[in-house]
Amino acid sequence: MSREGANDLTEVSAFIIVPIGREMLHPATADNLVRAQKKLLSLGIGDVDIRFHRNRTHIHLARSHAVHLFLESKHTHLFWIDSDMTFHADSVVRLLRLATKPGIDVVGAAGRYRIEPPKFVAKLPKGVQATNEYGLIAAESYGLAFACQTRKALADLSASTTRFARPNSVKKDALAFPLCVDFGFDQENKEVVGEDVELFRRLRELGYTCWLDPRISLGHIGDKEFSGRFLDTLTVTG
Repeated sequence: MSREGANDLTEVSAFIIVPIGREMLHPATADNLVRAQKKLLSLGIGDVDIRFHRNRTHIHLARSHAVHLFLESKHTHLFWIDSDMTFHADSVVRLLRLATKPGIDVVGAAGRYRIEPPKFVAKLPKGVQATNEYGLIAAESYGLAFACQTRKALADLSASTTRFARPNSVKKDALAFPLCVDFGFDQENKEVVGEDVELFRRLRELGYTCWLDPRISLGHIGDKEFSGRFLDTLTVTG
């Protein structure tokens, strides 16, 4: 049995969030979600809760509200999956198992942009990348299209947040929630950065390593499926 597969999932409960904006849930993604849920339940996971979070205009509000809902639940791990991604059920299992390991509270995989030649949504430190004992590399950031975080990491993130918002899909008197997923500003390059990049920057600032599994293959659906592994673009040691 592999090192990451030796851990059972009975103490794990997954809160899977699928943000849905202007693009609807793709049928292939829906099929993959069903397969992943069946796989996790067959392995004895404590619970699997799949939520579809609709927000047409403000992705940072949708993601922040999702974190808030997760922290109000009793689930152990939040798993982000975009509504236009394809993936193998075993990849969901792998990330959840990895996220039970000491020091791995933030882990994910890099998907492709919908362009040719292949380019992946990930930023790494400069130089040759070393892998840890599970084949992971430490990243500065990557997309939230396929990513897993523990309750501990997100509770720390929420506790460090000073800005608040209300979901725009409910009444104005709804209780505010921490705006813990927000856009940021890159002082070095003098530019606004996406909510995913800012999320990972803040987690790293809180002392968390943002681990990336380059071996996982994802598909990003556009006018065709843009698929591949980030590993195939890297020079790694380990």
